[in-house]
Amino acid sequence: MIEKNRNKKDLEKELKMLREKLEEAQFKGTLLDALLEHIPDRIYFKDKESRFWEVSKSKAEGTGLSREEFRGKTDFDFFSEEEAKTMREDEARIMKTGKPVVDKVQKIEMPDGKERWFSATKVPFYDKKGNVIGTLGITRDVTRLKTLELEKQEKIEAQKAELIELSTPVIDVWEGVLTVPVLGSLDSERASRISEALLTEIVEKRATAAIIDISGISAVDSAVADRLIRTAKAVRLVGAEAILTGVGVEIAQTIADLGIDMEGLKTMSTLKDGLKYVINRKKEILSYK
Repeated sequence: MIEKNRNKKDLEKELKMLREKLEEAQFKGTLLDALLEHIPDRIYFKDKESRFWEVSKSKAEGTGLSREEFRGKTDFDFFSEEEAKTMREDEARIMKTGKPVVDKVQKIEMPDGKERWFSATKVPFYDKKGNVIGTLGITRDVTRLKTLELEKQEKIEAQKAELIELSTPVIDVWEGVLTVPVLGSLDSERASRISEALLTEIVEKRATAAIIDISGISAVDSAVADRLIRTAKAVRLVGAEAILTGVGVEIAQTIADLGIDMEGLKTMSTLKDGLKYVINRKKEILSYK
């Protein structure tokens, strides 16, 4: 009789434990379902073949499918072959190495044809025995933030270009004579911009002389010196004479040490000397005529 009562109590205890586990599982299932139903981020579980096991409502939205209909689909059903292949390769690598992909930002063409930016995080998904059985992914639409970032970058580039242009103005000092006072540091990019601006002004204003004054800079490397020589040759090709002024001792020594051929480029120590030279040349031409 005692044994019978003990067995009954053990059975009731086991039943209670099972009921509690079932209730816990149901509660967890309810929480997960609520999460997948309402969270704005796109959540999805995939098997080892990258087929969707389960997805959030936000993931299914826009495809015309319900969460239930989404199951068994792959990215190849929604995206271009190239994009879907990239996603599949990422997931295969994650499952093989166990290393997640965190906040990978990429532009994706959506099923409706619109391009959007997403930040994706993917991790390996394990069973209770520790075996990889798929991947878990969370993607967030960051189109607005990315658009603002790109617009900001474009503005920065535009401002940078404007500052460069303002810092190297082409000045019309006299009829047919242009000068470019170069201040601050001079790299290859800026030297290229100066060359482009100067040649454009020479052609538009039909200038016969262009003075490039570099007294405001302290050093010239081989790339910049080469660009200045190229500019001088280009100036001659469009029918004008190039005069380089403000050539100090250090810059002259640098040019000499580099062995740069200055043929065809008139050099003078000051802008004043350059202007005097151009004026005298003008007088000579007028007297000859």
